[in-house]
Amino acid sequence: MSGFDLVADRAAWAQLLATRRLAAALQADQPSALPQASAEEQRLCAIWDFRVVPHTLGDLVALLARTQVLRAERGCQKVDLAFLFDPQRPSRTRNYDANVTAENYHYLLPHLTTVAYLTRHLGSFFVFDSAPALEAHLTANLARYQLWPSAFEYFHQEDSFGHNHNAVQDFYDREGWVPYLEPRPATLRWVLEFWRQQIAPRALVTVHLRNNPAHDAHRNSALEQWFDFLAWAAPRYAATFVLVGSAKEIDPRFRELPNVLVAKDHGTSLEQDFVLVNAGQMFLGTNSGPSAMAIYSETPYAIFLNAPPTFEKAEEGTNWNFATPWQRLIWHRESSADIGEQFAQLWAGSSVAAWEAALEARAGQPLTRSYLLWDH
Repeated sequence: MSGFDLVADRAAWAQLLATRRLAAALQADQPSALPQASAEEQRLCAIWDFRVVPHTLGDLVALLARTQVLRAERGCQKVDLAFLFDPQRPSRTRNYDANVTAENYHYLLPHLTTVAYLTRHLGSFFVFDSAPALEAHLTANLARYQLWPSAFEYFHQEDSFGHNHNAVQDFYDREGWVPYLEPRPATLRWVLEFWRQQIAPRALVTVHLRNNPAHDAHRNSALEQWFDFLAWAAPRYAATFVLVGSAKEIDPRFRELPNVLVAKDHGTSLEQDFVLVNAGQMFLGTNSGPSAMAIYSETPYAIFLNAPPTFEKAEEGTNWNFATPWQRLIWHRESSADIGEQFAQLWAGSSVAAWEAALEARAGQPLTRSYLLWDH
């Protein structure tokens, strides 16, 4: 177990509020914003403070993975997520976060909210526009809340988010397992429907190719190498490679390949793209935001690290300590030959029938037509 002390953290929260002269305002009776629940229910409340953390989707996925670990450690069933968008300081001042302002930050909310709902353990979701409003809510519900980050980290605005990957690996070192990031059953049923209508009986292989010239172009995928691999694979494998990601990042040449399906051509949402990464038969790509959905799952993957990663506990040439033998980080830029070699190894250990049965079990309910599926 971790060294977290709930009583000490709640005491620290009260003391720090007092030092900020908010205690008097918070002592008044305040109605709980939470749904009615048993007095014994304990919830984890994760704070995503955009004064400190990035606006990137991959980092938010890593937070969701960490909340699964925190749930297991602290015995909480539900996770409440609180975004803090302070118009006076809507973002960090480095990298492309600096482009987020008080006038445009709300444009990010649809994407970030979608990612927040990727976990089936989300309870309530809040967006606060000031620290005092967030702190009032937390204090009113403190008896049922276990907070992350700690009171000290929150008030000192520490970069605790940067340790999310480490926290998952630390949990594995202690316990020998990790709780995977499990999407909601309805989205998993949608994946099955999508596969049966568009791809079956071929294998569904999800691919994400980063192609963003505006930000961190050095992290972009080597598109020529991927095109050559997919063209080579077409007559050799009974697989359909489903390209996910922003429509503007899709190179139109890939649509010419008979074994490629562009997800956005079928009206997929951001949520559906991310769940395809998590629940496809396997995943291929580079180290981008969507790849985190494969990392925190049992899905076989080959992820090429085409830029120096910032994984604190994954030294060059190694992998996550919780990765299976079918989950691999490749510590160099991709080539068509390397992609083909990695895919061949994953393919040799894969079965469409076994994947379908496992996904049906994860969905947890008889397959019915999903409201998430549209006719095309």
